[in-house]
Amino acid sequence: MQSVVGVARKSFIRDVLAAEREDSDWRFSDGKIWQYVWVQGVVIDEKDGWLTLDDGSGLLYVYHREMTNAAKEASYPSCAIEGRYILAMGAIVQRDGDNNLVGVACSKLVDLSQQPEREPLWWMEVAAQDV
Repeated sequence: MQSVVGVARKSFIRDVLAAEREDSDWRFSDGKIWQYVWVQGVVIDEKDGWLTLDDGSGLLYVYHREMTNAAKEASYPSCAIEGRYILAMGAIVQRDGDNNLVGVACSKLVDLSQQPEREPLWWMEVAAQDV
């Protein structure tokens, strides 16, 4: 099966963590193969260029240093604050070559904290895409 290149799968963190690596792609529990994911959650920590994101289903590392300078300047300062609810989109990666730590190398970060309705809607959006 070929991956869906350039499209990000809306995912709960638990599903990203459970995905199995196949070359540069990742196979999810539904059998579909993806390279990119879109996750949303609350920032609980920031250290050495990694944000730790919590969506209630698990914790995921989000790496922002691969973003272009313009994208980082526009979004990162407001996203790297503990307690912010953010959208993170990018490629699934293994953190520092450690097979047990999966993360996302961001191409897009958006602070959604000023839109409180986004969090409960996210759960419906992810569930609805598999129907």
